[in-house]
Amino acid sequence: MCRSRVQLPPSALPIIMINVKNVISTLTITFLISSISINCSKKKNERKDLFQGKIDTVGVRVINISNEEAGKKIRISISGITVPDQEVNIQPKVQGRIKKIYVNVGSNVKAGQIIAEIDDTDYQNTYNRIKADLESAKSQLELAKANYQRAQNLIKNNSISQAEFDSAKSNFESAEARYKSSSELLEKAKIDLNETKIRAPFDGLITNKFVDVGSFVFPQTPIFVIQSRKTYFLGKVSEQDAIFLKKGMKMSVDFPSIGKIIEGELDSVVPSSDRRSFEVKILLNESVRSNLYGVAKAEIEKKAAILVPYEAVSISKDGEYVFSVSDGVARKIKIKILDTLSDYISIEIPDKITQIISPYTDKLYDGIKVKIISE
Repeated sequence: MCRSRVQLPPSALPIIMINVKNVISTLTITFLISSISINCSKKKNERKDLFQGKIDTVGVRVINISNEEAGKKIRISISGITVPDQEVNIQPKVQGRIKKIYVNVGSNVKAGQIIAEIDDTDYQNTYNRIKADLESAKSQLELAKANYQRAQNLIKNNSISQAEFDSAKSNFESAEARYKSSSELLEKAKIDLNETKIRAPFDGLITNKFVDVGSFVFPQTPIFVIQSRKTYFLGKVSEQDAIFLKKGMKMSVDFPSIGKIIEGELDSVVPSSDRRSFEVKILLNESVRSNLYGVAKAEIEKKAAILVPYEAVSISKDGEYVFSVSDGVARKIKIKILDTLSDYISIEIPDKITQIISPYTDKLYDGIKVKIISE
């Protein structure tokens, strides 16, 4: 086979040479860029690995505290009012017209005392009618029972037919059912008649009245408001003072309007709805009227204690701990829990602690470096 040889004109040679040079240049540049990228990537990875190896610092939030006044006597004052232990609406259980009222607003009453009466004419008539029906039913039952007992004896000797026996038995059962129904109706009529007399549910004070003689009332309609004589003191205290209050501690409450100081006992300390203060309930040794303004006072020794959220405390088999911050390092501190107040804990800590980490995380351990990100 013959191969033909292509002859290029002399003018085409420079163009080919230029294109070859361009290709070589492009390949060279691409190689260099790739080499640079690979080297940079290696250096970046080396730098990343080197950096990751040095991550040993944890970002934390802290609570600043001060124990400068620990050991000093302080006086806590709590403003508030007296609140009744019980307050209910007195409502009739039957309807009718009010015939008599025996109390007024401000009246002191005893449990079970009659405070008003509903006209009982209709209820008395109903009771008398049902009572008469019951007496009649009782007589019929006694007669039917005697006939049934006689029929039982006669049927044994075939002295009466089966139909006569069945009739005696049916009459006895009907009389028995009527007597039972009349008894139940009489019991209800007796209760309704008794309910026309409205009584105080407990010892207390009548604080409101909604009816007069002649008013027509219905069941579940409030006609009086009664408060128990037993009252307690309710006030608010700041978070800083709440940590020093303990259930059972003795407190005195000054009531300026009546010129009296009454002793009491702290019953509870719970966070209020605004979450910035605590509600204090004090049981009084002596009853006073409700809505009476007073100031509760207590003198206590200030301890090295603070109020912290539960999330700041670490609990283990060895006890309870918090973490403090000292020179950029977390320190595990054993604490003593003094009291619990809903979502908070009152704790006693060493005097020199000035910052506590909150919330606690499982990344913390004694000696780890920390960085405070917020206080």
